[in-house]
Amino acid sequence: MSTTAPNSILRAIVAHDYEFALLIDCQSGQFTSCHASRDFAIFPEKGDYLEKLTAASEQHVYPSDRRHFLKSLTIEAMREALERSQQRVLFRRFSREGHIVWVEASFFYPSDKKDRIVLTCCPSSPQFACGTQEAGSPHILPYHRGTQYGDNDMFTNFLVADLAHDTFVCAPYPDESAYVPDSFTKLIEWFANNVLVPEQRDKYLRFFEPANLLPLLRKNRGFYCAHFTLLIDNERHD
Repeated sequence: MSTTAPNSILRAIVAHDYEFALLIDCQSGQFTSCHASRDFAIFPEKGDYLEKLTAASEQHVYPSDRRHFLKSLTIEAMREALERSQQRVLFRRFSREGHIVWVEASFFYPSDKKDRIVLTCCPSSPQFACGTQEAGSPHILPYHRGTQYGDNDMFTNFLVADLAHDTFVCAPYPDESAYVPDSFTKLIEWFANNVLVPEQRDKYLRFFEPANLLPLLRKNRGFYCAHFTLLIDNERHD
């Protein structure tokens, strides 16, 4: 998987129930839409990010949340939040039927250059909203706090790997003291040796060998799902 194919990468992120995914250029202020839900699309294919963010706020966001929505999701605000390891904004919008829906926006840098931001949006758990929100005031949440309420999270971990250079970038880990390898190969090996059930380790390592993984992705138009079993606190998890 190459970091030169952002649209393919982002389509993989939003394959499950995400409402939209944008790739935003921090310098020009322009964005490209890499995914939009058929049922709910608030951004066009491309354009000026601040202009379209303002339009989305006026047309779709719950009135008392609009000021916070705009203040929290400008490029400048997201960059400042990322410096504080805060990546999630909770707000309310109207559904097509006129109902109020809680939504969580997440953002991160897709590379160490920090010249672009990935912004995604997905429905949020009602328990999460009721348990952490003051009425009418969406919060910017630290990454680790957001992951405590994972009812609607579509992935536990997400990373972009450059197989040609054996490197990867990923969203910050919830535990800042967690071991983070300096190469994609070391990451896979660590996971196989520390989390996977012993009988599946060889299969897991073979699966992630580039000579095996890349043909699978190409054959399946860039998508592939594999199932393994984890051993966490002496309990097996699929």
